[in-house]
Amino acid sequence: TVLHLLASRGNVSMIGFLVDHGAEVDAKDEDLRTPLHQAAPHGWQDAARELLKRGADVDAQDGKGRTPLYLAVVQGHADVVQLL
Repeated sequence: TVLHLLASRGNVSMIGFLVDHGAEVDAKDEDLRTPLHQAAPHGWQDAARELLKRGADVDAQDGKGRTPLYLAVVQGHADVVQLL
């Protein structure tokens, strides 16, 4: 979804705008990833914080059983790991 793309690019203001206008914060893509799954491994702490503030499920699992926390750990983003 567009929200997944914005999360993968760390676009906090547009994330908020879309969610305010009805975008599903926990929408799943074809790999069952949520927008938080997209923000976390890219190290976008502010985007992850915005998604969490708007109710994103921190424990959501993708099609391989991976959580956003797992993806942040694998990519070495300690700030996102601490947030999650």
